[in-house]
Formats: sequence, C-alpha cells, structure tokens
Amino acid sequence: MLKIEVKNEVVNERNGTTNGRQWQIREQDAWWYQDNEPFPVKIRVNLDRDQSPYKAGFYELLPASFYVGKYGQLVLGRIQLKAVNARAAA
Repeated sequence: MLKIEVKNEVVNERNGTTNGRQWQIREQDAWWYQDNEPFPVKIRVNLDRDQSPYKAGFYELLPASFYVGKYGQLVLGRIQLKAVNARAAA
C-alpha cells in the first residue's frame, strides 16, 4: 500500500486564460511515505473544481487513480485517495 499523509486542508489555486479559455488548477499538498526511506516526499494532489479538500490524516490510493495507457503501460492518472485508519497506517 502507498501511504500518503495530508497534514492540512489548505488548497492552492491558480487561474488563468490560455487562447481565450479560462482554466483553474486546485492542488493540495500531501506527503508520500516510500518503503525503506527515512523521510516522506512532498507531492501535490489535484482537486476537481468543486471537490472539498482532503482532511488531515492518512490515505491510500484508490485503484481508479490508475489506467492503462495507449501502449499498454500502467499510468498514474488523477490521484484519488481513500482515508485509512491512522493506527493501521503507522
């Protein structure tokens, strides 16, 4: 299981216009704990336009975060997280 920790509910937003089209990026910082590594790595989790931020706690990736690419390779798409029991994540 990939262990991911969200430490707060702060959402970073960027907005702009490109070629006449408006865009918005909403991200939340999280930390990925890699096996056999002493420190977690900071990552960014994209949020949908109306999606509430993830609450502080530990999460695992849902299978829907992955898809099979054009040439049969496994690809990580939009990250989707599921809360896990903090005691089980330790």
